[in-house]
Amino acid sequence: MNILITSGMNYPMNVMLLFMNMDKMMGRDMETSLGNLKKLLEGNG
Repeated sequence: MNILITSGMNYPMNVMLLFMNMDKMMGRDMETSLGNLKKLLEGNG
């Protein structure tokens, strides 16, 4: 049985991304950025 993985990335990276938790890696930065954006849009920044 062959498994074909296609993406815009080369072989080692596309396999590693299957096992990475992007939400865990970027979650804190996203929360901070969204909080800053909310302050700016509400005029509190």
